[in-house]
Amino acid sequence: MCRTGFGWTATLADVEVESSTPVTIAGLPGIALVATGRRADRDGQVVVYQVLLSGGSGYVRMSGICPAERRAECLDMFEQTTATYRPRD
Repeated sequence: MCRTGFGWTATLADVEVESSTPVTIAGLPGIALVATGRRADRDGQVVVYQVLLSGGSGYVRMSGICPAERRAECLDMFEQTTATYRPRD
């Protein structure tokens, strides 16, 4: 599901998954994907970071997208941000 979840926006094209890593955030198991692609509505390569966590009766999906030239900065920020996720009581 996470690999096909990049269809969440019609503005992405030519998406290629680069890595898939198991993660645990807030005790929930999941997967983190890093992909590259391009914006269909304008020029420019992008990097996409997506986390899918499984828990309880559903799932949580967190996604981030940024220009490819800011890859290192954005991936670091995305990883730090998703690590702070906590489910509501």
